[in-house]
Amino acid sequence: ALLAALRDERVRRAISMAGPTDFFDLSLMRHENAYALYGQWLVSPSLEGTGSASDSRARLLRASPLLFADDLPPVQLHHGTADRNLPDEQTRRLARVLEALGRTTDEVYFYEGGDHQLEGHTAELTARVRAFAAPVFGE
Repeated sequence: ALLAALRDERVRRAISMAGPTDFFDLSLMRHENAYALYGQWLVSPSLEGTGSASDSRARLLRASPLLFADDLPPVQLHHGTADRNLPDEQTRRLARVLEALGRTTDEVYFYEGGDHQLEGHTAELTARVRAFAAPVFGE
């Protein structure tokens, strides 16, 4: 979602729910879910002979919105603190970069005990998303 916002200037706001932000983060490479996160992009193309190391690096770069933070439209980020699929540190990293850039239109939410699907937080999440998107839809 965040990278799609970079590719189309009509996108005025972007919302990410437990999305990866930095594939160059070494701690992510050691995460229990690392193969699911990286295997499809790095391991499989190399084993199948369909991609080179430079192709893999380019894919990782294009999939890391943290590296393009200054070009993002206003963003709203959501992440559960008990996410086993993708550590919440990914969202925290992007939040720190956005803050360092002095951006004031972004919103970041962490859901204590929330999993990757943010189960049990639907009402709160929906209200926040609606409020953030409202200016785009004239509400």
